[in-house]
Amino acid sequence: MALLAKGSATAKTLSDVRGSKRSMFADPAAWLVAAAVEDAIEGMRAELTAAASEVGVICVSRHCTVHTISAIGRGVPDGRVSPMRFAGANPGAMSSLPCILFGFGGPTLVFTMDPEAAAPAVASVARAWLRDGSARYVLVCSHTAGAEGHVTRCEVLGPGA
Repeated sequence: MALLAKGSATAKTLSDVRGSKRSMFADPAAWLVAAAVEDAIEGMRAELTAAASEVGVICVSRHCTVHTISAIGRGVPDGRVSPMRFAGANPGAMSSLPCILFGFGGPTLVFTMDPEAAAPAVASVARAWLRDGSARYVLVCSHTAGAEGHVTRCEVLGPGA
């Protein structure tokens, strides 16, 4: 497995993150992941687009879509929950939004845990996808939140040494 490219995106708070398409209600953390993916694939977008059905995405975040889930929870006493916001609160949005935006159609997976703790499992899954042909490329994205704000990183992995 070879590291082919890296990218990142940051935001002080998730309230600062806005989606690029007004009709898509994905959680702000998913949009931050999409920004990191865009940064990572900048130099190889044509190559990934040509192999779009073979690009897998793995995301890891202990926080995932808590921002949107919490907003939905605050609205429940009012008796109305937006179906669009509800769908955007699915933790799977973190891996599916980059697929929607960039046309990727390979396997996806979200680990809802600390990225550091998930690293061995993530590496094992990525290696297996590349080895068995489930994916020609695997984007591994991580999201962390702390005093520095929200940080997402994306690595593009491919076959290699």
